[in-house]
Amino acid sequence: MSPHNIYKKVNHPYSQNENNKKFYGHYKETTLCYPGYSFSAIPYSWMLKNSQDNTSDKAIDLEIPYDTEKEPKLSFKNTWVQQIDNQNSLLETFITPIKPNKSLVFIYAKNIPFVDNTSRILIGVGYVSKVGKLTEYEYEESLPIPFRSTLWERPVFHTIRDGFDNGFLLPYQEFFKIVEKDNSIHIPDFIAFAPTFDEFSYGSEWVSNDSAIESLLILHEKLKKFEELLPEANYERQLKWIDSELSRLWKMRGPFPGLGAVLSGLKIPEGNLIAWKLDDLIRDENKNEVIKNPWDFVEKMFNGDTSFLSPSLKVQISETQIATWKNYSNDEKEFIQFLSRMNVDNDQVKIVIDKQEKKQIEYLKNPYLLFEETRLELVNFPVATIDKAIFSDSKILERFPLPELTNIFTALDERRIRAFSVQILEEAANEGNTLLTDTQLVILLDQLPIQPVCNPSIRNLIAINKFLENEIFRYVLDEENELYYFKLKTL
Repeated sequence: MSPHNIYKKVNHPYSQNENNKKFYGHYKETTLCYPGYSFSAIPYSWMLKNSQDNTSDKAIDLEIPYDTEKEPKLSFKNTWVQQIDNQNSLLETFITPIKPNKSLVFIYAKNIPFVDNTSRILIGVGYVSKVGKLTEYEYEESLPIPFRSTLWERPVFHTIRDGFDNGFLLPYQEFFKIVEKDNSIHIPDFIAFAPTFDEFSYGSEWVSNDSAIESLLILHEKLKKFEELLPEANYERQLKWIDSELSRLWKMRGPFPGLGAVLSGLKIPEGNLIAWKLDDLIRDENKNEVIKNPWDFVEKMFNGDTSFLSPSLKVQISETQIATWKNYSNDEKEFIQFLSRMNVDNDQVKIVIDKQEKKQIEYLKNPYLLFEETRLELVNFPVATIDKAIFSDSKILERFPLPELTNIFTALDERRIRAFSVQILEEAANEGNTLLTDTQLVILLDQLPIQPVCNPSIRNLIAINKFLENEIFRYVLDEENELYYFKLKTL
């Protein structure tokens, strides 16, 4: 938030290593500038490589130009990309999709006062206003320059200012001053925990539209909490800004964010790249809204027509794959297409795409089963991921309706209530609380940062108790006063 430039002297960590002097002996101390109103963006995970063969998983996955032979043969095993061409390829690919005045930047922290866990904490959000350049290391001119590297960090300018017209920070400082004097406040209720771990780790990283939507909903919910606590607090401007951004993000997300992963699950080479290209074809040029169904184009691909794709994109679909697609029933195709409505990755698709038709129909009838049945597995389906597919933007659902079997239209559908209740009880159990009273569960459901809200009453929970019993047990705490508590069936 400082308007002033800050300068830092940097030395390459290997420049004083005598055993690798031929690579780094000519590196000088380099001055790095942190301009005012900017963040230092460092995508650490993008700079990882295999220490055995110098390959980069990121370069392979995204087909980024990368030459393993250019990496130095050091005297020790090294897991970081070192050579400037390889570094630039990766770092430029990371920054290219970031567009000034279009891309959002979320500020997060690993640790803040009074919070002791590994979850990432959202601090604020704004727009990227400008993207700075990389800084190459400086070298001794008197020495030959056999090897070059760049610093990984670059300045990314933001729009957050004191007036909070175009972005904002949460009022943690004011909050902590109150907490120091009032130990009755339950601090976690006011902390904006990031919705995912990997997207808010390793320095800087891309954030999916789904995670951005969820992050904004979390920030919205916490602002409301702060309004109740802080005297004279008025966050109307920030709340309106969030509402506007949510509308824009739903449009960007579109109805089928998981198309690439599903195409890859169908064994189509470069499935994610094909989905990327299809996204250009299905959007209105002026409004950027999705107006065509990408699965119409996928159907054409399986019928041998790829004329709508660039000739440079070599789509290879075997006769076996074509026969398999034609052999799918309508319900199986509906399930595959429903999968693409979720922001899923290749691993998630892989565990369900070849399930028996009977099971896939079960998932269509209750998509939240994907969460309930995988929640304890390494690869799982977060309930929020499923929920965004079902309760997408109203314009999207009007243009691209859900499958007939997925007849979930109301916020208080029993399938939705059970899934979010399971999530809440799982989180409580992880904190050492295996039981929640009916009042506690209802309050926590109401506080979930989701749209539409899931706010059943205690009477609602009692009415659907038979359905809840598949995952949740209800016990009598006080029969005379009709008090109950809930516990996961698995505990």
